[in-house]
Amino acid sequence: MDKETTKAEIYATLTKMAEASGLKNTSMFFIDPSTLPEAAKPATVTEAELFNEALSSLREIVRDEAIANPVRLEAIRFQLKNSYHLSEEAKRVE
Repeated sequence: MDKETTKAEIYATLTKMAEASGLKNTSMFFIDPSTLPEAAKPATVTEAELFNEALSSLREIVRDEAIANPVRLEAIRFQLKNSYHLSEEAKRVE
């Protein structure tokens, strides 16, 4: 069975080699991996979380638009309703 070499083992080997070659302060050349913080695991984002974030952003945009220009918002609602009606009609024709 193959054994995977750890960072600590590599560090130990390098420091022993450096000391054997006459270097007294190996910390100038190598960093002890046990002194480093643990690497954070990347956060996984689900499709639902992405959708909810996008939906939240869209709601914010619509809310801001409704405050700034309520007439334009009503025109957009009318267009959406009309496009839905037209797509339903197209489905019936097919």
